Amino acid sequence: MYSPPVPAIIEEAHDAEFAEWEQYVSKGMEAREKKDTAQWELGEIAYEVSQKFYKRKEIYGLNIIGEFANEIGVHKKTLERYRRVYKTFSDKNTILDTNLSFSHYERCSRTENPTEWIEKAVDNNWSVDKLSYEIQKDGGNIKEPKEIQCPHCNKMFTLE
Repeated sequence: MYSPPVPAIIEEAHDAEFAEWEQYVSKGMEAREKKDTAQWELGEIAYEVSQKFYKRKEIYGLNIIGEFANEIGVHKKTLERYRRVYKTFSDKNTILDTNLSFSHYERCSRTENPTEWIEKAVDNNWSVDKLSYEIQKDGGNIKEPKEIQCPHCNKMFTLE
């Protein structure tokens, strides 16, 4: 079958469009990395706050993470999630793989064997959805934080 030659102007337009596409992909990846970095940093800070000020709860109250989250303009549950991920992976010899998003680590932090699941995600190049599916298929051993309400002040607290 005969294909007429593609005019040079069309090839140039295609090449320019592809180059522009690559620039947007690069910008998108940089933005995601910044977001992931911010989540790790907030998790580390929240962990440090919870460790340092927990003993001073008579001054700051029992809801230290909630108060801190409020002060910095982040939802309490979001900050607790960041803290849990940081706590789960900071003291282990887990290599933080840059090909995985923070969401990969968040999903794995709720399992019985988080490091094992991270390794599987890296080895198999799994998306977050595929990782979640595999965890669920394996028995869905996801640990959900438990919320309780203080009978005295009616504030909600999250137990890990």
